[in-house]
Amino acid sequence: MGVLVGDEHGIAVRFVGETPDGLDLRTAHRVRQDGAMYAEWHAFWRRQVALYNDRASREPGDPNAFFESLIEHGGDVFSIYEGGEFIPDEGQRLPEIADELFNRVVRTDVETKADNRDGGVGRTPSQLFKEVRGAFRKLGILSTENYVGGTVPPSDGFIRARYPVKGTEALFRPNFVQRNGNLAVMENVDYSLTDADRATEHALYTASMLADVRSANEAVVPIDLIVIVHSVAGMNENAQKAGRAAIERVGGVRQVLWNNSEDKERFLHERERAARH
Repeated sequence: MGVLVGDEHGIAVRFVGETPDGLDLRTAHRVRQDGAMYAEWHAFWRRQVALYNDRASREPGDPNAFFESLIEHGGDVFSIYEGGEFIPDEGQRLPEIADELFNRVVRTDVETKADNRDGGVGRTPSQLFKEVRGAFRKLGILSTENYVGGTVPPSDGFIRARYPVKGTEALFRPNFVQRNGNLAVMENVDYSLTDADRATEHALYTASMLADVRSANEAVVPIDLIVIVHSVAGMNENAQKAGRAAIERVGGVRQVLWNNSEDKERFLHERERAARH
């Protein structure tokens, strides 16, 4: 529905339905059903960006903390989730980057394949992340001190969300990392999203990221690669087939079935044991 991009000096945004005169829902065909709710979220996001930019005009800001706060406040219908890091061309300004990314990744056609595929009954991209994070928090093994510097988390056993981990040529922020001797790198893949294409693309990205992270770090610290999977039988089966095949080709990746109670509990027990010892 839109793009936010930022650095310590400010945040630039572009959303579906925005015009020089304000938000015009007549041009935002995909949100007409939830137009009032979208308008409320849009106003909230714009207010938060304005506050950040006002503070950043006086002293450098922390864009990662800002995006984390938006993710925390995400709703079930419209929410923010992390897209990654962007290296701009020399001299390229934030509004230009926002426009470029918007034109690359945001669909603005009247109806997409995903809108018609299953009637819009799938899950949202941030839902699985919130479920897993909530389970770690309930066990008391989610760090309250998320980022402490560097690209290898401290070996204290606590799980950290979106902690930066280096690859061979890029910096990644996997959903969760945990280090207690070994470095466990965990990424969620939800095959039950409304948009099957997005589910497939994220699974392929996950396979590429995990392979790159292992190549860059295995000489320094033993690496455990974990994919936390949510799926629904009969839904987006082509996405599941393509994603799982790509992850299996990486080799040595554990795939945890989050909606299988036994596998889920076994995984959580392992993470808790790693945190306590």
